Amino acid sequence: MINDKKIKIREASLRDLESVAELKLKLGKHERRFDKEMKILPKRTIVTYLKKDVLGKNKGKIFVAVDESIRRIVGYCIGWIDSGDWPWIEYRGLRAGYICDCFVLDKYRRRGIGSSLVKEMLKWLKSRKIKITHLGVYSRNKRAYNAWKSVGFRELEITMRKVVR
Repeated sequence: MINDKKIKIREASLRDLESVAELKLKLGKHERRFDKEMKILPKRTIVTYLKKDVLGKNKGKIFVAVDESIRRIVGYCIGWIDSGDWPWIEYRGLRAGYICDCFVLDKYRRRGIGSSLVKEMLKWLKSRKIKITHLGVYSRNKRAYNAWKSVGFRELEITMRKVVR
């Protein structure tokens, strides 16, 4: 529950995608600390991706947190229903959801905004008959790791990588 009455959670509209892309760039810069191989895409590419691949195929959803006092998006959560592109993974016949990102500006953290965004996403996934939801988090990003644990996610596997040059 958000402990700030001026913050409202709602579905993102197409008009919101520029603001979401700006926040996604901030998240990308933050995550580069954990993954130097990650490429930060241009804002226009992010907007196109969100419009076409997340919202356009009607398989995904974006929720935003808006500070009503300044009419500014201060956080977002992106998720979708897995397309089944991985035929070797089965969840006993259950369709799976995926949460791609959840990000809240520093100034607005520790107010329950991120948890509220995730709860909205999980509620939407449940309405689409999704029983399992997964996500990725950098193991060195302890703040994010603990935030995901606080909303009920549990570590399932560890992904490892070696960069060969």
